[in-house]
Amino acid sequence: MTNTHEAAPGSTVAVSAPRRGRHPFFVQLERFALVLAWLAIIAIFGTLAPDSFLSWANFSSIFGSQAVLVILTLGLIVPLTAGDIDLSVAQVLTLSSMIIAVLNVSLGWPIAAAIAVAIL
Repeated sequence: MTNTHEAAPGSTVAVSAPRRGRHPFFVQLERFALVLAWLAIIAIFGTLAPDSFLSWANFSSIFGSQAVLVILTLGLIVPLTAGDIDLSVAQVLTLSSMIIAVLNVSLGWPIAAAIAVAIL
């Protein structure tokens, strides 16, 4: 809601109505919502299946399978903080990994050559 007030004869200045601020607790809760959701999921599955879910083998498998995404995310931090949003990063990662897999496994290329072709 915007009110207009006369600043000088013949001119108007827009003054915005004061917005009610959010409570600092809810601001902090929103900041850490993803971490809290992650901890809640661990607590739920840990309660339902503690022998299989809360094992070192399971955590090692989860973190090991996500290593590529962690490296990709670390590479995206700088452009995203600069405001340069590129939605093609996931597609490029997928295409590169498929090129490496096909060249190395199916065609028998050395891994270094397959990586070089994928980078090109």
